[in-house]
Amino acid sequence: VIGVISAAAIFYSYNIFNKSYQSVVDKAKMSSSSRNALSMILKDLRNAGYCDINYNDSCDRLIEKRDNSYAEVKNYKVNWYQYYRGDGTDYLALEYNISPTDRVEIRYYLVAYDRNNLKEANGRITFYLAREVIEKQIGKNPKKVHCKKYWTQTDCAPIMITPFVSDFQVVFKDKNGKELSDVCFDCSSQTAKDNQKRVHTAEIYLTLRSPNQIYKKDRTVIITNHDPGKKGLRQTITDRYHRETFFASAYLRNIVLN
Repeated sequence: VIGVISAAAIFYSYNIFNKSYQSVVDKAKMSSSSRNALSMILKDLRNAGYCDINYNDSCDRLIEKRDNSYAEVKNYKVNWYQYYRGDGTDYLALEYNISPTDRVEIRYYLVAYDRNNLKEANGRITFYLAREVIEKQIGKNPKKVHCKKYWTQTDCAPIMITPFVSDFQVVFKDKNGKELSDVCFDCSSQTAKDNQKRVHTAEIYLTLRSPNQIYKKDRTVIITNHDPGKKGLRQTITDRYHRETFFASAYLRNIVLN
């Protein structure tokens, strides 16, 4: 009897320790993954808009964001279901020169692993943050960098920056701290195009979830995005995963005129 009680106590203690250890490991992974992702995004943001003085092509495309954009679905060709409404997830794009003859466009957006399991565990846990790079050499057609066959542009796909993303938000503000709702490369609104040169700072909000379930009971998380036109679009997630939002901001030194 004493042996059975001792074994049960050891098993119970081990189970608690194992779950606590897994929780600490998952949170550490989330923190490390977010730091790496935000560092990469901040580096691109600080380069955004840079135009080499010897570059003799247009530098009108500086920076862009889309509120309530669509998340791409991986491994599907272009058709009506390639993009999935991400309940408020954003899209970020920017351009800068890497040489007097080369300019790149960088895109950040969420990608879903598959079409049939987009709402797994009621929390969009199949999404990851992707980074896409497009080279724009003078006199040549733009080419995506991440392809199995670069010259024929075959099997091109963005690279994964961080997995298990629940939300990705981008906020642009002018020098007075006012949020800019429309900023784009090619759009019908001239004001939205001109807003590219009004962007002073960029704020990035990245919400990650733990790789494994941590809590014993379901927890509800409410995420509100930063679309000024919608007055905040809310999504409610209920599951046993831990979620945490990481934040970073950047001064756009190559775009700000004064």
